[in-house]
This record gives sequence, C-alpha cells and structure tokens, in this order.
Amino acid sequence: YGLSQFGDNLNEICALVDKEGFQLHFHAVGDKAVTRALDAIQYARERNGMNDNRHEVFQSLEGQLNSLAST
Repeated sequence: YGLSQFGDNLNEICALVDKEGFQLHFHAVGDKAVTRALDAIQYARERNGMNDNRHEVFQSLEGQLNSLAST
C-alpha cells in the first residue's frame, strides 16, 4: 500500500537533511505513511539532538490539506 520515494533510507536521509539545518516537510497519505514520517523525524532528533528546525507532516483528507503534526 502506497509508494515510498526513499525506500528503506528514509530515516538516514532525514537525519542528514536535519543535520544540515533544513526543515522536513512530508505529504503523507494514510496512517502508515504518517507513522513512517513521524518515525523519521524522531530518528533525526535522536541522532542530531534538538535544533530550531520545525519539521511538518501533512495529510490530504478529502481534498483538504490538514496539518497533523509539527515538531
């Protein structure tokens, strides 16, 4: 179900992007995708520590873009 653009490398990619100071913005469709995005953000935080990046996860529901999480 669904298609990941990054395969099994999502956590590592997110940690690298976070470390360079970029904010992560996910557009996730479905519970599994949202969970995977939140897990990747948590992994980046645990690996790099807290910083001023404000990562976001959005999920499209019935044609509307709703913010589900902002860390």
